[in-house]
Amino acid sequence: MALTFRLALISLIVLLSVPALARDVPASLRALAKKGLHVGAAFVVDGQPVAHLNPDRMFNPASVAKLFTAAAALEVLGADRTLETQVVAVGNGKSRKSLTIVGSGDPLLSGDDLRTLAGCVRKAGVQRVERLVVDLGPFDSSALPPAYEQKSTEAPYRAGIGGLQVDRNRIVVEVFPGKRGKPPRVTVSPKSDYTRVHNTAVTSRKKKGRRKGLSVTTRVVGDGRLEVRVKGTASRKRSEVVARRVPHPARHAGHVFKRALRDTGVKVGKGPAVGGAPVSAEVLCSHQSSPLSQLLLPLLKDSQNQVAESLLRLVGAEGADQPVGFEAGPRVMKTFLQKNVGLKTGSFNFRNGSGLYDANRVSIRAVVNLLRYVRGSADQKPLIEALPVAGRDGTLKRRMVKGPLAGRVRAKTGTLDKAVTLAGFMDLPDGRTLVFAVMVGGKKVNASAVRRATDKALLEVYGWFAK
Repeated sequence: MALTFRLALISLIVLLSVPALARDVPASLRALAKKGLHVGAAFVVDGQPVAHLNPDRMFNPASVAKLFTAAAALEVLGADRTLETQVVAVGNGKSRKSLTIVGSGDPLLSGDDLRTLAGCVRKAGVQRVERLVVDLGPFDSSALPPAYEQKSTEAPYRAGIGGLQVDRNRIVVEVFPGKRGKPPRVTVSPKSDYTRVHNTAVTSRKKKGRRKGLSVTTRVVGDGRLEVRVKGTASRKRSEVVARRVPHPARHAGHVFKRALRDTGVKVGKGPAVGGAPVSAEVLCSHQSSPLSQLLLPLLKDSQNQVAESLLRLVGAEGADQPVGFEAGPRVMKTFLQKNVGLKTGSFNFRNGSGLYDANRVSIRAVVNLLRYVRGSADQKPLIEALPVAGRDGTLKRRMVKGPLAGRVRAKTGTLDKAVTLAGFMDLPDGRTLVFAVMVGGKKVNASAVRRATDKALLEVYGWFAK
């Protein structure tokens, strides 16, 4: 009798410690659904659903897709994996027949890194190179990720992806004021012969007022280079800085390296041209990337699309016997999600790794199950550490700044024209961790309103456990 009483008491304590499974989702989310939006949500504690809405409906996850990319990269590549960009040469002495820079798919290779490699080549005694070659390493020549063709924009968030890539495949154009009525000065970085400037702009004659009508556009011209067209009226008082995407990453990076070689005193003949590195080539210099655990920071905290697409492509290239395009990554990730995470076939469909445009579909249940897998795996710890923190950093720096949720929510945001999402973890007042996912879609989605409703919902759920 005493044992029965103790078991009943334990059961009662458990029931009291977890809110009722039949609890409705917070009112702020239900209000969005009443407005005609598609709303899905799930809040889970200790593997038990606290509340959910449309958990098996398929949604466009937007940048929440990056959670899946990061998890697959950690599983397949490992947190300590680094990427090595090499410079190899054919010939001996001060003059070499060819110099090849071998890409590794490193998404964070910078112009400074290429200048360091060029300096290393010069220190190796090389003064002249007959031919400069770019080896794409683990990737084939395709550069546009799936679904990126759905929208044409020069914005850097839509940058192409290459085996050799520099400065996240974007150029920065700065327009400096000139004399009244005269052309402004225009600079492009990183410096290279890949870009050329066509400047028809004039500096404003007005003493006061902001610049009006300045336009900076790009186009690929007949010889394959990128023309930067600056027109309109530039300010007399301040410079204008804009970033533009690079459509051909390897070609761009090759020219940046060529310029860096010239600047260090190495004369370069032909090239850069895309090709393979000869087997007999001598390794002169190399650059090692940061470990994957550090690459996850710009991927998740800053939601960098170019990093996401590069990492998923590297996942597909792992163990491949030839350079890969964009299809291999989603295929390897699918296997990981089914066999390791245990997601059901039909609960997800990924075509790209960034979540950009109308490429991917996933259910709320699949997102939550992935997050539960991540939380239970020691190998996935870097993913959690790289998530934006509410009121602190990344894409959540300005959300949930005041109140009890600041510093308690780690989550990945997602925003598209027709989808606004959030998924991650929340530390509860009783010491446990809530796993959650909220996805909203529709023809017309007010991103600010959805974010406010989502944050309000998290605050309400937090309150359930504070009583």
